[in-house]
Amino acid sequence: MRRPALVAAGLVFAAFNLRASVAAIAPVLPEVQRADHLSSTGGGLLNAAPVACFGLFALATPTLLRRFGADRLLWLVVAGVAAGTGLRSVAGVFPLFLGTLVVGAAIGVGNVVLPGLVKRDFPERVALLTGLYAMALSGGAGLAAGLTVPLEHAGGFSWRGGLAIWAIPAVAALVLWPPGRVHREGGARPRGAWALLRRSPVAWAVTAFMGLQSLGFYALFAFIPTLLEGAGSSATLAGVELSVSAVASLLAAFATPTVAGRLGRAWPPVAVAVGLNAVALAGLAVDPHGVGAVTVWMIVLGAGQGAMLSLALGFIVLRAPDPAQAANLSTMAQGIGYLVAAAGPFAVGALHQLTGGWSVPLAALGAALAVALAAGVVASGDRLVPAAPQGAPTA
Repeated sequence: MRRPALVAAGLVFAAFNLRASVAAIAPVLPEVQRADHLSSTGGGLLNAAPVACFGLFALATPTLLRRFGADRLLWLVVAGVAAGTGLRSVAGVFPLFLGTLVVGAAIGVGNVVLPGLVKRDFPERVALLTGLYAMALSGGAGLAAGLTVPLEHAGGFSWRGGLAIWAIPAVAALVLWPPGRVHREGGARPRGAWALLRRSPVAWAVTAFMGLQSLGFYALFAFIPTLLEGAGSSATLAGVELSVSAVASLLAAFATPTVAGRLGRAWPPVAVAVGLNAVALAGLAVDPHGVGAVTVWMIVLGAGQGAMLSLALGFIVLRAPDPAQAANLSTMAQGIGYLVAAAGPFAVGALHQLTGGWSVPLAALGAALAVALAAGVVASGDRLVPAAPQGAPTA
């Protein structure tokens, strides 16, 4: 039996790899579009594809859990991230998209597995582990956004080499979370559990908040470098601004569960998080040119996104009565939620191509925030989703 500290470290390091390889695309997207002749819509599709896989493969995860168990499945997830990241660096549009799909599929499974492991292994430290988990997601995204272009230039690589670098932390995570770890609970999914979740307003609120939070994150992460470069920033500076945002996101993601827990209710943090995102969108629409102003908007945006991510993950764990239902709620929230989120990068790219500017896409994301606020208030109520029927046959 591994010590709790090592289990926690393995979970956190695995979480780091659930965003880095996807986030690495954003800072090199203009280079990718030029090299492979992709339009704004094509670039949006490249960013939307892994998010769609997050949703589709989240829905398939219960079957995989029954086959492999949560611990071994997490190792396979990280192996898939490493393999897909390597494949994506092979020359050609087809390997680029295929590798991206492999990465997205692996991450889609990992997104569902991790909350259940947190609920199972650390039931008394949910807030702490959720904060660390969310911080690792944000940290992976931030480092990939900020370091991909500098590492590409320092190593004399092409953008494909810059993307391939992010297979290294995935390979390292394989060592930290060995495939033979036991605790094979079988991933049961009782009949009746899904019907109960589908009838639960709390479950739908958690799902909507997760989906809309993710929609905004991936849409902005995909196109902020393009937006900033269009406003006069260099590719390196745009990557630095994304890293600034990610640092703010990391800190907010770690602090938010503790703050919400001490308040005894989560709706004030929900309102603050959504408000920060709204302020940042307005700032980027009005003044994306001045370096100082952009840095402020990126800090505000990162804080808002980190807080929303941490709240969304926390709702999955806190609104579930037990680890089994946490896995079911995670499947619903992340499966349906990420399918909704996949529309974000594609829609923003299409709106930009249609209008020739960023005001309309940013306004559309602002409208989505209003719906996220309503969902977050419902999800923050002190209510649990219904427990799965005891002794029911598995699906």
